[in-house]
Amino acid sequence: MIAICQLCSKAKLILKLFFSISSGLKHPTPIQENCIPKIIEGRDCIGAAKTGSGKTLVFALPILHKLCEDPYGIYALVLTPTRELAFQIGDSFAVIGRAINLRQSIIVGGMDMVAQGAELAKKPHVVIATPGR
Repeated sequence: MIAICQLCSKAKLILKLFFSISSGLKHPTPIQENCIPKIIEGRDCIGAAKTGSGKTLVFALPILHKLCEDPYGIYALVLTPTRELAFQIGDSFAVIGRAINLRQSIIVGGMDMVAQGAELAKKPHVVIATPGR
């Protein structure tokens, strides 16, 4: 595995790395191209796009970028309306965060609260949750 600090010596390295090795993607989609740079700069961004256009990467890659800049200082919360979407987002983070040993927890209703509390005690980099939990 690549150490977090070794992976991110340049601001756009995480994006280049992802698009060079990931599941056949060669170029960012329009929503990714328009939103990711703004989010990395710390600006707010609202976007809408069709299913399958890569919206998850729009927020996931800047989170990983920030984690690369400060591997001990980021904890992100991703709120999603449904359990199914939480697990889908978790799967995406698992794939793109594997190279930097990303720790994540999925906290949703209908699951054991004690086990979820234990997951949070491990201080994950990213918590993906539904509002009810």
